[in-house]
Amino acid sequence: MKRVSQRVFPVVILSILFVILILPSVSQGADFFSNLKLTEISIKGHKLHIKGETDLPKGSMLNIHINLAGLNGKHGKRDKIKIHVNSQRFFVQVDLPKKGSWHGKLAQIKVIFKPNEQGPDIQAKVGNRGEKLKGAKAKKENGNKYLEESKIMIL
Repeated sequence: MKRVSQRVFPVVILSILFVILILPSVSQGADFFSNLKLTEISIKGHKLHIKGETDLPKGSMLNIHINLAGLNGKHGKRDKIKIHVNSQRFFVQVDLPKKGSWHGKLAQIKVIFKPNEQGPDIQAKVGNRGEKLKGAKAKKENGNKYLEESKIMIL
């Protein structure tokens, strides 16, 4: 009987430690957001297609900034587009000039998530100041965190 209790005791202790130490960190990981990724940038006709994925809550609003160097002015053409996340994906089509003056031009595409521009339900999940944003794409400005992904390409 003594041998059985000597074997069971360490197993019980290890099980308790597992529950106390490991499980809270697993559940906390689900509360953080870090994925914001441009997965495809392509041209179809006179439209620029931008696709991406994220772990942000459904309904989050993303800002997409497009800068086409050498178009419409000294610093290029800049567009800002707002789109919503749907089932951890986002997609937008942007009209390009029909004359093809964008061929061979350098383009920078940025997708940005800012908690302070979200509705109260999204802010409750990510934190008013982005407290639950983590990872390499999390940036900080004026005490607020945000997520940003950027790609440069030749059209």
